[in-house]
Amino acid sequence: MLNLRRRVFDEKGQLGVRSIRDVGDAGFALSTAISRICLSHLVVRPWITSGAFRFLKDKVKPGARVFEWGSGMSTLWWDQQGCEVHAVEDNQVWADIVRKRLQRGSLYHLTGLDYVRKIGDFDPAYFNFITVDGAHRLACYRQLLERRRPGLVAIVDNTDKDRHGGDLLEMDKDLGRLTGAKTFRFPGYAPGSFFVQETTVVVFGE
Repeated sequence: MLNLRRRVFDEKGQLGVRSIRDVGDAGFALSTAISRICLSHLVVRPWITSGAFRFLKDKVKPGARVFEWGSGMSTLWWDQQGCEVHAVEDNQVWADIVRKRLQRGSLYHLTGLDYVRKIGDFDPAYFNFITVDGAHRLACYRQLLERRRPGLVAIVDNTDKDRHGGDLLEMDKDLGRLTGAKTFRFPGYAPGSFFVQETTVVVFGE
């Protein structure tokens, strides 16, 4: 019963289908989920909600500098857009799979504090986009906030999770208190999984 509800609502209780476009997003999520399960095919694009992806892709230009906590099909997509992408991954097997398909991007297999602090190897104003979607999310989110500046775009996935307590709930609460930024919430469907979830995009300095 819970799983059936999650195919219609995210964990905040937000409805996944509110427009004709959302119906198309649901169909795309279902087809890519079946393709993933039956054919092991993973669509190359960020696995964030489709509304967030549409918002994000209009802001992406070749040469943009991207940092990701957590690697995957998004890493390959940024690379294909001509961006300079740096991703950290704590799963060695998955890191090797993604790295083999990268053309220009950099992927680092790291764990623990090394994973969280890898972004510190770069100048605080270096990146145009930063994604929090992997391990140690609250700690990574705090690292992100230390690098906030006008024009920085942050993508924080699964902000509807941990409703009964946990890192994602704490992160979501803090996102709701941010000042000097515009916060955009995108509940809906994402590729590869037929469940409703929420992705939050923050544009700093606007």
